[in-house]
Amino acid sequence: MWVESHQSNVFFYEDFSDSDPFILGIQTEWQLQQMIRFGNRGLVASDSRFGTNKLKYPVHSLLVFNSDKKAIPVAWIITPKFSCLDAHRWMRALYNRVRTKDPTWKLAGFVVDDPQYDVLAI
Repeated sequence: MWVESHQSNVFFYEDFSDSDPFILGIQTEWQLQQMIRFGNRGLVASDSRFGTNKLKYPVHSLLVFNSDKKAIPVAWIITPKFSCLDAHRWMRALYNRVRTKDPTWKLAGFVVDDPQYDVLAI
């Protein structure tokens, strides 16, 4: 399985269950370094327009912005649906991953492009 052979790139994984949906959070080491560099005291944006994978699940990109205001993808989330509880779990895992590398890292804000997104999770 891809998740098992790429564990260093997976910051969150939850397989299907009776009560929870499939969720996969992917972030390479390079993306982690960019998130630390450009996301510290900056914004992270969620882009839900990326499309779907072959299973028709939406792929959400998390982006930071470099000094030229160009977007850099720093993580991807693949899941059939976004809910407050699910988003809170993978956001916490991503935050903990970043803070493990840089305990001083702080986020200034989180921007979403979907007005129906449950912002209570943020």
